[in-house]
Amino acid sequence: MPGFNIEGTLIGQPSNTVETARSHRYVFSVLEPLKDVLVYAHKASRPTFETDVIKIHSGQDRIYRPGQHYWNPIEITIYEVVLSHYGSSAPNMPLNNTANYLYEWWQGTMVDTLNSRQGKPIDYRKECKLEMLDGEGNTIWKYELYGCWPSKVSPSDLDYKSTDISSISMTLQIDRAVESRN
Repeated sequence: MPGFNIEGTLIGQPSNTVETARSHRYVFSVLEPLKDVLVYAHKASRPTFETDVIKIHSGQDRIYRPGQHYWNPIEITIYEVVLSHYGSSAPNMPLNNTANYLYEWWQGTMVDTLNSRQGKPIDYRKECKLEMLDGEGNTIWKYELYGCWPSKVSPSDLDYKSTDISSISMTLQIDRAVESRN
């Protein structure tokens, strides 16, 4: 276990230099043809795979077989980042680009609330990547997410009594994921 260095460990016991994976080391990015948008996510669920079960009746017996499989949506909570112009080397950089990007993805391309219609799938379905990192920043798990689109975007509540960081939660639907361990 990290942080423990006990001398004279027994033979066959786990090494005291083993590092465990930490849930706070990850990177989420939205891939586009011309840019790779890194989103300031502070909480994300990993993709999970499920299989429907088919029940077959055979006399008095029930036999179960795997049916269709699917990937569950993932939940991502993102800090609402405001880039200050004070002391910035890029004064023309847009403010709050993370929140603007999410709302543009959701409202600008998927749901056109102004005209009450839905966008074209080619405009709002994107590829994303979720990577879990080790202590040195190397990828240990990688999830390549295909056919992603936000089915729900919810900003945090406003409250004068709170000093919490403002965030946006997003439910991300995925068609398929490829999971790999490096």
